[in-house]
Amino acid sequence: MLCQTYNEVFTLMITLLRKIRYRHLLEGRLSKYGKYAVGEILLVVAGILIALQLNNWNEQRIQQNKINDYYVKLLQEVEEKISYTNKRLAAEQTLFDSIESAIEILANERRDKAAELNTHLGAISTDWPPSYDFPVFDEFIAQGLLSKIEKDSIKTLLVVLKNQIQQ
Repeated sequence: MLCQTYNEVFTLMITLLRKIRYRHLLEGRLSKYGKYAVGEILLVVAGILIALQLNNWNEQRIQQNKINDYYVKLLQEVEEKISYTNKRLAAEQTLFDSIESAIEILANERRDKAAELNTHLGAISTDWPPSYDFPVFDEFIAQGLLSKIEKDSIKTLLVVLKNQIQQ
């Protein structure tokens, strides 16, 4: 809607300036036509500069919206990893308890608890190391959006996250 208004104003101005130019040419006033021509050139240059500024503003707005969308996705990704880590901690605690029980059975040489020892040893052998991948964050970095963040505190936190992920 805003663009239509600019187009309408621009069309009106061009029409008005064209009428003035024809009138000056018909009346033989070459010096006034020269002033008019300079004015028209300045008007066109000003219009181009305004259009460039609007385009730059729009591109920055689009890029900031993209970064904001990534913030939401990154937060979700980190929250998922925190949930995964909490589940892993609970599983590791269970595994630790099994190891303690197995050590106690072995240390006390409790032959009557051989079946229980077998259960604990089975639990110990089924543990896998945790796996952390951050595809959204990797995509964010690959697109070079980290350098586009203006707020230093957010940029610093994301750099720390990046370094932690790479370890």
